[in-house]
Amino acid sequence: FFSMKWLCFVVVVLACINTGTGTPNECSQLGFLDGLRCKSCEQLKQVVQDEDLYTECKGCCTEEASATGYAKGTLTVCRCKLPSHPHIQTFLDKKAKLYENLKIVLTQDGQYPSLTMEKEDGTGETIAISRWKTENVEDFLNTHLAKPVM
Repeated sequence: FFSMKWLCFVVVVLACINTGTGTPNECSQLGFLDGLRCKSCEQLKQVVQDEDLYTECKGCCTEEASATGYAKGTLTVCRCKLPSHPHIQTFLDKKAKLYENLKIVLTQDGQYPSLTMEKEDGTGETIAISRWKTENVEDFLNTHLAKPVM
């Protein structure tokens, strides 16, 4: 009798584990973008040290970089939030000018740092970046933001 209960428990647990084949819709609902690189999951694990989140991330990532190809982006943040987000301030001061199709919007409305990414067809999404380091912003833009056509 004990072994049957144990077997049922194991089956339920295995059914709940992400199998690494998350659909784009499921991954989007979890907050992960199309084209998520597994390298980013490794960095996420180091920062947040949450095994469940890491497992979900690994279920939605691909080993090779597959750029989403956003045509342009907007980094928006309230000036009052910059002191508490030094990595975003560093990105704005030293790196933002390298991205020609990235617009910077400094507001006065208390908004936390976010990236709004837009495709050629006008569709897009907004991503919260308040906990990102400078290199995370750079990696994301290098992977997902299309280079301007000269």
